[in-house]
Amino acid sequence: VEAQRGNGIEEDEEGLPPPVDGSMGSSTAATGNGSQGGVFVQSRSVAKEYRNPNGGATFRAVKGVTLDVAQSGMFGLLGPNGAGKTTFIHCMTGMSDTSPDSGDAFVGGKSIVTELESARKRMGVCPQFDALNEFLSGREYLTLFANLRGVPVDKVAPLVEAYLDALDLQAKSASKCGAYSGGNKRKIGRAHV
Repeated sequence: VEAQRGNGIEEDEEGLPPPVDGSMGSSTAATGNGSQGGVFVQSRSVAKEYRNPNGGATFRAVKGVTLDVAQSGMFGLLGPNGAGKTTFIHCMTGMSDTSPDSGDAFVGGKSIVTELESARKRMGVCPQFDALNEFLSGREYLTLFANLRGVPVDKVAPLVEAYLDALDLQAKSASKCGAYSGGNKRKIGRAHV
């Protein structure tokens, strides 16, 4: 990594910002692999590299990320383009069949390496865009995702109603998601996870 070039962002020899590294720190001291001490999400030295298909050098997208998120906390990952944010989230969630090359993380005490399906049941991701089917109503959308996530049939309707109540969306629940305001789209997007 070269010295800073006046914009406050370190860049490599190709002018790219450095990958996400382990400098995120730890907000709560915790040990082990569970949710001890109020910590619900723990990442320990998560790293991911991509090999050049043409035989060139490997690219390290995520470099040993270690962090803790409190059980009642919310976590946002910010950084410049190309810093490894999306790759880190993919490693944490198994999205796009991505797993870390090294390290591990725990969600509610469940390893993303050895217990991914159990860990997924304990997490939600709110992407930077609204991945909504604009032709479904809010109620239909939540019902669809409850079924996809394996909620027992007899629990789907009460769960959907509870989410609609908690998010103050009952009045709009029959309207198509495409007609929702940006804030209400984010609410529905967060609720389906």
